[in-house]
Amino acid sequence: GGRGEWGGCGKRVGFWASSFDMGPKGFPRRPPVMPYWETHGDAAFGGSVAVTGVTLVNWTSPTDACGNLNVALSTNPTSTDAIVPVVVSGLKRDGNTVSNPATLYMSNPDPGYVNPTDCSGMDCTGILNTAFVDADGSLVGAGTGMASMVLPFNQPLLSTAPDCSFNSALNAYLCPASAGWDQLAFESTDPDSYTRRVAPINMTQINGGSSGNSSTLGVAHQLLSPFMDRRWDAGYTSLLRMSRFMAMVRSGPAAGVIDVGFPGTPPRSMRFRLRRQGSVLPGAPDAAGEGVLVKIRFTSPQTHEIRVGDVKVIPTATEVALGDTAGGARGA
Repeated sequence: GGRGEWGGCGKRVGFWASSFDMGPKGFPRRPPVMPYWETHGDAAFGGSVAVTGVTLVNWTSPTDACGNLNVALSTNPTSTDAIVPVVVSGLKRDGNTVSNPATLYMSNPDPGYVNPTDCSGMDCTGILNTAFVDADGSLVGAGTGMASMVLPFNQPLLSTAPDCSFNSALNAYLCPASAGWDQLAFESTDPDSYTRRVAPINMTQINGGSSGNSSTLGVAHQLLSPFMDRRWDAGYTSLLRMSRFMAMVRSGPAAGVIDVGFPGTPPRSMRFRLRRQGSVLPGAPDAAGEGVLVKIRFTSPQTHEIRVGDVKVIPTATEVALGDTAGGARGA
């Protein structure tokens, strides 16, 4: 068609799952600045997104006549580092103008970013460690009212999860609320966070079934990459990557221990944050809100402190467990 007319071919997405950049950006954006949907800087540590009471209209097919993606909701392939979980509720569809396959699609990492100036020698893993949280069954539950979570095609993490199933139409794993998934964000806060590489990080966690039955346990591994290099130095990329990471983990007592394995000396100073979108869903495992257990193998014999906010957690000479006295200072 002519200028300003829809020609019938081209990728269309109604809503990209969100990332929050640490630096401000003007809007509308004009050349030579990149399109507004592409991420520009390092992703922020926090952020939350809710999609509530939205009605979908005229999403009839997940692809157009030229094979381009046409879906109402999706993860953004340019958001390589961190995508906050999106909580969806009260989603409506207009009559017969919306097909289920055209409602949602979880994007894979873009292999074009595997190069020395972007994600280095592996996929950036932030896009694989997020979720669409179906709070009331209106997204993928066919109006059943059953809460669930939709996670990307992260096969190393989810292929052994006994209570999650792969849906090829969505390119996603569907997991019940009882699986207890939440997003764990953590980072190095050392002064050399950008200049000393501490990745890839080997994350290991026991995957328990919804019932917590030990016979259904498996072990999930995934490698986490640092953030993409998003700085420029006289027209060249800076080769500086932020040591900040996002990982989907199970919360609650049946989830076991999360082993965070660094390839070298771990950072001296780190901070962790567990988002609570999954642990507050109806049907979430009991005590999921208590958090997770994280194990780090420090290579130096120095003393390490744990603080929650500004409150120092007093250690005890007992094996660490959820609800123990060592965690009494951490509060809700």
